[in-house]
Amino acid sequence: MIFSKIWKTIGGFLETLAVQNLRMVAPIPPPFYIKAPSASMEDFAVIGVGCAGNRTLNYLAKKLNGIRRVAINTDKKTLNETEAHEKILIGEHITRGKGAGGDPQLAERVAKESLGAIERVIGEENIFFILAGLGGGTGSGASPVIADCIRKKGKKAIGVFLMPFEFEEGKRHEIARSYLRKLLRSCDAVFLVESDKIAKKSSHLPLPLAVEKIHEAASSCVEKIVDITRSNVIRLDTRKVASFLSEAGLSVVCVGRGKGLRKAEKAVKNALLNSHIPYEAYGARKALIHVKGGRDLTMDEVHDIVLSVRQFLENEDVEIAWGVTVDPNLEKEVEVTVLLTGVYVPWYSGLELVNMETRATDEGEQFINIELNIPQMEER
Repeated sequence: MIFSKIWKTIGGFLETLAVQNLRMVAPIPPPFYIKAPSASMEDFAVIGVGCAGNRTLNYLAKKLNGIRRVAINTDKKTLNETEAHEKILIGEHITRGKGAGGDPQLAERVAKESLGAIERVIGEENIFFILAGLGGGTGSGASPVIADCIRKKGKKAIGVFLMPFEFEEGKRHEIARSYLRKLLRSCDAVFLVESDKIAKKSSHLPLPLAVEKIHEAASSCVEKIVDITRSNVIRLDTRKVASFLSEAGLSVVCVGRGKGLRKAEKAVKNALLNSHIPYEAYGARKALIHVKGGRDLTMDEVHDIVLSVRQFLENEDVEIAWGVTVDPNLEKEVEVTVLLTGVYVPWYSGLELVNMETRATDEGEQFINIELNIPQMEER
């Protein structure tokens, strides 16, 4: 009996010592690193409308597998080739599944006739992205109907639209501008992808790859907005992003990266001088800034990035929110995403698209010189 008690006492002591030793040798996580929360895919859904929207949906399927995808079209063949969880063929009794023939009024009418089916695919998600090309039939005509349906259910309708090529000047441009005005009334926020400028930068590529670059730009817009909600050190959750996008009007997502010496300065310059932006950002009402960097990201760098964006916008009343993600895979590198809402469009009256890199002056176009106050840092 005595030996049994002694043995139990020794056993308990050894067990306690083992636990303490385990605690002592347990790995300590790197400082300032918090695992990035995965954005709940239940908060987002994407609806691809028309042929261009369906094709962009296919590209997005490779990037955001967890997000619910809905395809809507008057073209049965393209619809069948689309990777979507749900598909709606509208206007089959009129178009026989052959498309709207570039007639947006026909597409608008058959979309209204299919409201019941459209309403059924608007689920519990809070933010719905609408992907479409403007200038044709289905994407232009059906998108405003779908956006109205989403907002009537109390959800956010975010449009991401591809603009026609410059050489398509004429009817397609007229349709694009006309329905863009409708979409600005129907959607909470509208993001434009200028196909022509992206295609020119990809002119050396084979045609399929050049077209893919355009769909990649539209897909990237969705990806970066979703990515903002994954911020882990300074959080920007879905509710905050939805608030910024509410009744935001014409908006833009700018993304830039910087590496090595003065990486923060390079990143913010690359973001704000993004050549894909087809309109002026000056006077934007709101700015949502997401900074991603490695464990070497400093508070000074974040401070100067946010300050530089404010100075660039030249609007003292601009509302700014910012978030930070620390990712150990981004050592000696910074990525800056700037979401701007309420930007100015000078070409409603027929003016040409204005590139963010230039401002019109009496003497022609002058390059914008952004002076940043980020101190020079030694490369690590």
